[in-house]
Amino acid sequence: MLGPLVILTTVTVLGSGIALVAAGPGPGQGNWDQIHHMSFLLWLAVMVIHVGSHLSRLPRLLTAKTVGQARGLLAASATRWVLLSGSLAGGALVAVLAYHLSANWGG
Repeated sequence: MLGPLVILTTVTVLGSGIALVAAGPGPGQGNWDQIHHMSFLLWLAVMVIHVGSHLSRLPRLLTAKTVGQARGLLAASATRWVLLSGSLAGGALVAVLAYHLSANWGG
């Protein structure tokens, strides 16, 4: 039920962030700074509700797997871990390379 809101708020945060970067620091930002902050707060609220709604099912999901299902999940999880690790490493690299740009934004 919250899936479309999660997607909508995620796209809004990313889109307003891109618009904020395109506008650059200073008075030319218009309202993008406020839009970005408000959309992030809305995204955070939606994500807390979304994750919280799945917490009650977590114990059952963790204990209901058979040995065969567990093997399949472990095999698939190796690929997921590689992709996740690569994404995190790539994001960290971009953050390190772009850190010097934060001075223009008051950071």
